[in-house]
Amino acid sequence: MLEDIAESPWDRDESQRVHALYLLDNLPVAERATMGRRLLTHLGRAPQMQAGSSRWDSRRYLLGNAYLHLAYTVCNQFTDLHREAFSRWVMLRHHEWTKELMPGIRDEATTVAVMLTPRHDRKRPWDTTVFGAFGDLALEPDDLAAMQRLWNNPQNAVADVNAP
Repeated sequence: MLEDIAESPWDRDESQRVHALYLLDNLPVAERATMGRRLLTHLGRAPQMQAGSSRWDSRRYLLGNAYLHLAYTVCNQFTDLHREAFSRWVMLRHHEWTKELMPGIRDEATTVAVMLTPRHDRKRPWDTTVFGAFGDLALEPDDLAAMQRLWNNPQNAVADVNAP
């Protein structure tokens, strides 16, 4: 996954890619293997989804005094709509987290999230998408409400007793 990020096309300043990789590298080593197995399990389930439905499996880490929030997601599809939904999920989770922090610390808060989606062209097993959020996002109330309707609606959640 980190190699994908390092080698993929990047339309921003290269220093931002290096910084994102540095932040992702903060995940404790012992947790990396667990997270890797979890991501591979979710990628294996993705093709089993009924056509026209979307499945999102996510895991988040809040890393102590670093004010760092790392998130990993697998989605069964990769479209512009799914990429936009992912960015909205990251912004919402970042916003929810930073609102719990002391006001002076919010500007230091950083979220880096990675989404993996299966590929079906046999060139590579998955696509990797990275999205980051920094500090207080100052979301507009209408935008925040739309994100909450999408991502915090219990009707959109399905209990998965088999989740690793």
